[in-house]
Amino acid sequence: MLRKSKKEDKIRKERKEEDIFTFSLSRVGIVLLLLLIFGIAVMIYENQSELAEEEAAENSVLSDDDFTVQEYTYIDEQSCPAYLLVVTNNSDYTVDFECNTDAYEEDGTYIGVSYNRIKSVEPGNSGCMSFEFSSADSDYFEYTLYYEEAEAPSSADILSASDEQEGSTVTVTCENMGSALIKYARADVLIFNGDTLIGYNSSYVYESSDDCSISSGGCVSYDFDFNYDFTDYIVYYTCQY
Repeated sequence: MLRKSKKEDKIRKERKEEDIFTFSLSRVGIVLLLLLIFGIAVMIYENQSELAEEEAAENSVLSDDDFTVQEYTYIDEQSCPAYLLVVTNNSDYTVDFECNTDAYEEDGTYIGVSYNRIKSVEPGNSGCMSFEFSSADSDYFEYTLYYEEAEAPSSADILSASDEQEGSTVTVTCENMGSALIKYARADVLIFNGDTLIGYNSSYVYESSDDCSISSGGCVSYDFDFNYDFTDYIVYYTCQY
């Protein structure tokens, strides 16, 4: 008959407890090692990102001095304060712009962020970006503008654009003077009472809704109806492809 002494049981119990303790330490060690590896990886990634941004800035042919930004606020269709940027490209390159704008209440309470972009703004031309927050408490705005050489060319050189006002309507007319197809011809209309911006609207102007295009020799008009009086207006035209 096999008998176990109390001493043997005690030894086995102590060994089992030691094994459990050792296993626990091993698990803790593995977790700490993984956390260390993760931390090192994050540091390497952040460092590489910073170096990439610095290298991109050094190699970029564009700088903040190449652009003029004009800021406006107005009341949108939801009776809430909205924000509008008119960005003028003073560089020698066609440029794509992206922008994040943060809105705040008067006491500094953060409301939210809005994003917009404008593509293929040619040298000497201007593009508009509007930002709406659906909050009547929006008091002031802060923007961060990003830019790079345009991914797609502009065909603004073959776009003939004109506009006229009749009552509370602004009619824009876009004509393709070239042999190639024009895509994404866009008109941004700002209306004023004196020097105060009181309304804004924008639209692509096209013959075909399938690809927002105007064919060679094509001529298209579009009416912007504002339903209230204004003393002056400005139209900005941009064109991608």
